[in-house]
Amino acid sequence: ADATPVAASLEDAGPQPIGRVSVTDVDSVQALVTVKAEPTALALFVHGPAVANIEVAGNGSAMICLLGDVLDVNAVLGLGGITYVAWPDVHGNTSLQLTVADVVAITTNHANATTLAN
Repeated sequence: ADATPVAASLEDAGPQPIGRVSVTDVDSVQALVTVKAEPTALALFVHGPAVANIEVAGNGSAMICLLGDVLDVNAVLGLGGITYVAWPDVHGNTSLQLTVADVVAITTNHANATTLAN
């Protein structure tokens, strides 16, 4: 899985949308994308109509996870569906780290067993 690098300068002027990000994966239809903010005095929010098609964990925290089809995840990432908010009095450099992982379906076969008592 790949992520395109993006550089941005954000002002301390309230919520800032993060857009123009996309992920690709040639061997998987689904992706798990993690976005982590440093320092943790930052909050990330996921929103927009495309969110209905993916699973989101950690909304409103310094780390969020998006799980779903690559096309649906890209709909959220590319259209500013993630918003960055610094808590009051946060100053200095901050960073956002985006990590992409393949999602592989795991099938478990269960065997039925019967125990006979003597």
